[in-house]
Amino acid sequence: YRDKLIGVPSSYAVFGVNSAAAMFTRDFIEKQPYKDFFDETMFMYLEDVDVAMRSVMMGYKNYCVKDTFAYHMGSASSKNNRTFPAYMTFRNNTGLLFKNVPITILIKLFPRIIHSDRQRIKHLKALNRKDEARSVLKGRLVGLLYIPIFILKRMKLRPFRDVDKKYLWSIMKKGY
Repeated sequence: YRDKLIGVPSSYAVFGVNSAAAMFTRDFIEKQPYKDFFDETMFMYLEDVDVAMRSVMMGYKNYCVKDTFAYHMGSASSKNNRTFPAYMTFRNNTGLLFKNVPITILIKLFPRIIHSDRQRIKHLKALNRKDEARSVLKGRLVGLLYIPIFILKRMKLRPFRDVDKKYLWSIMKKGY
């Protein structure tokens, strides 16, 4: 990984970073509109992406600093259970999008989300991981039931939103 960074500036803009390796400015922490900095509705999986997306929505920039490293035991809390992370990731992804993303971009992403979910489920079934495929589908469906909760949170974020939609679409369209 370090070799890939040769010639890269000492820091460069990124969408966001894993919260295990993140530092947040006091200004952002104090200005963001929620009491629970990491959304307790999300519990685990994508709660750090939610914070990164919130910062982008509020006009903040996120940076990666060259030659810094952090070690994160990904999914260690799940104890090698594949179904729980799949369920939580797809459930929380729905909330993350409805909470943060402008409606015009959400509408553009919708066909890509459906296609991506179908491909993921098809891939998991081909690997004979049908329980994980069911968890993906269940997570997405339960996430849809959570939409009213996230719409309330969305309304709380709206006055703080300060992002150019063209810039946001340019980084969002790569994700699906």
